[in-house]
Amino acid sequence: MAHYIVKRKGHPQAYDEKKVYGSVYSAILNCDYSEVVAEKGAEKIMKIVNSWIKKNPITNSVEIADKIEDELNKIDPDFAVVYKYHLDLC
Repeated sequence: MAHYIVKRKGHPQAYDEKKVYGSVYSAILNCDYSEVVAEKGAEKIMKIVNSWIKKNPITNSVEIADKIEDELNKIDPDFAVVYKYHLDLC
């Protein structure tokens, strides 16, 4: 079963776990942590979101961003702040 994300402008797009990984990796790296820490954190969050997506095959990008932010906040609140800041710029 394909998993679709409804983007902000209303168009559907296939879920891409690489985008989750990349955005989390970038947020952690921008908090001055090592690449190893960023990789481990991104992998952990990606697995959590992948599992969540399987239960919610049609969702929107805001719900995914909120899920990522919540999970990052559990690891380190600074990660969540940087992640949200990056989203606000896009």
